[in-house]
Amino acid sequence: MDEFLEKGFFKDNWKIYVNKKLIHAEALSLTGNIKDKLSSIACADNGVAICNIFISGQNFLSKEDYLIQTLKSSEMILSSHSKWNDKMLIRIVSKDAYELKLIKKKLISCLSDKNLPRVWNS
Repeated sequence: MDEFLEKGFFKDNWKIYVNKKLIHAEALSLTGNIKDKLSSIACADNGVAICNIFISGQNFLSKEDYLIQTLKSSEMILSSHSKWNDKMLIRIVSKDAYELKLIKKKLISCLSDKNLPRVWNS
């Protein structure tokens, strides 16, 4: 809707446990002029919508080739992925939330055996 956050404070911390064992943790903190910080190509190349997708387990990782091809096929996003110890972390940055939603929908549809909720199909 052409609204941009220029200054503020954003902090996101998350931890993923399996059987009470920590398998992954992330922390992100943006303060001050967030728009300037995200304008660098090393950070987000002026991207305003950010997403991380964490995948764990051999069943999901068997779809790695499709996931990577889907990411590479979109010219509207910046993306990278890391894979280690039966885990994968996909990071995506987009110029707008709409493009990010489209790529997330493709990736999550690939990973899920069920249809996405109706709200995702609008």
